[in-house]
Amino acid sequence: MNMFALAASAQKFVYIGNEAPAGGVSVIDIVANQVVATVPTDAEVFQVEVSPDGAQVWVAILTINEIEVIDTATNTVIARIDLPSTANRIAFTPDGKRAYVATGIGVLVFDAHTYALLATISGDQSFRVGMAFTADGRRLYVSQTNLGSITVIDVKSNTVTATLPLPAQSAPAGITLSHKGDRIYVANVGTATVSVFSTFDNHAIASIPVGVSPIEIALTPGDDRAYVADPGNNTVAIIDTASNTVVNTITVIDPYAIVITQDGQRAYVANGFEATVSVVDLALNQITGTIGVGDVPQFMTLGKNVARLHVGLANSDDVGIRFDLRAEVYRNGTQLLGSGQLSSMAGGSSGFDNSVGLSVPLSLGVPLQASSGDTLIVRLLVRNACVASGKNSGRARLWYGDANADSRFDVISAASVKTPYYLGFGVLETSVGSGPRRSIDVAAAAKCSDFKEFGTWSRVLP
Repeated sequence: MNMFALAASAQKFVYIGNEAPAGGVSVIDIVANQVVATVPTDAEVFQVEVSPDGAQVWVAILTINEIEVIDTATNTVIARIDLPSTANRIAFTPDGKRAYVATGIGVLVFDAHTYALLATISGDQSFRVGMAFTADGRRLYVSQTNLGSITVIDVKSNTVTATLPLPAQSAPAGITLSHKGDRIYVANVGTATVSVFSTFDNHAIASIPVGVSPIEIALTPGDDRAYVADPGNNTVAIIDTASNTVVNTITVIDPYAIVITQDGQRAYVANGFEATVSVVDLALNQITGTIGVGDVPQFMTLGKNVARLHVGLANSDDVGIRFDLRAEVYRNGTQLLGSGQLSSMAGGSSGFDNSVGLSVPLSLGVPLQASSGDTLIVRLLVRNACVASGKNSGRARLWYGDANADSRFDVISAASVKTPYYLGFGVLETSVGSGPRRSIDVAAAAKCSDFKEFGTWSRVLP
């Protein structure tokens, strides 16, 4: 299978790798739904991925074993990273500090800013085309396509710690983490199924028959629907995640990848050998537009608006409790612009060094529907998790206020620039706090009780 790639930066732009020799990377503005630039590359593009801050796109080059790094502000190549083998997939840790590159001889770990090689993991000859981090960035799931398995990498030690059970002849491809962080979805090309696993303990939840050759998956912001690209059947299958059954299909010629905007209104589908991207209205489940791109687009991702939080425990006696975390964004006090939730996140332990860094995806519009003079308000909440919590009560601690405890809200402006607003003393700051480090404790009551508020932070937009 030829490998191609798309990625989106700052939620407004889609970056499309063109497999034709020196075809470059096409840039689509998904508000205008048109190609606005093409970035030249040294050779055919294999796969691309946008960094969490939207500042860079890493491009895997097919024939010369290298990564090219694109600066999204200028749409130019600013660095080249030599590899010992062709890259199959690229994934960034949620904090954006490291890039994991799957190659034919193992998974390579790079510093995402200096491009230095930090580690090499699992040096076998597997073909890897799917990777997904857990919301806390502590584990990485990697599909080993020709070996028919999913390996689980512990990010702290950079070692393989588990293998997920898959049916024989599965040939796993795309892997997607649910927005709430509680499930992993795996497209199995060989067995025409989608496997669902729990991220709590890696146990299998379901195996869902899907068409002919499911290859990539995207979920709606509420995780209620999964859309599965199936090029062998020329369809996108729609899975109801409550019943784990296919409830509908959309006819799309040669779909190889799919992404869903964070507001849940549209999907973008890369149509392989059609050299197009289809725009799908998710309220109607109908194609409403087609955008011509380069040769054979086969992978895509979208940048995210997120709340990045450092959460731990107020007391080490509470180890074992899990939390549901919720972030809400308002304009002028009452208008809810978007929200997001993580479910059953481990609380770590007491002390900042034992806290957990989490990224809560936010279902915001493109761009954020706020203007100069509006007051932007972020509300953060927590409760004892509804599922898998090991305690009947406990205290959650939110850390913020300095360069290490940099809890913040990353927002995309109308100019498609990602701005981090850091949690300050009741306000959203535009620069990281200088300290002292602060914390807020909330007593989480019985499992699945009402959410309680860490606090609210606000800022008048310039």
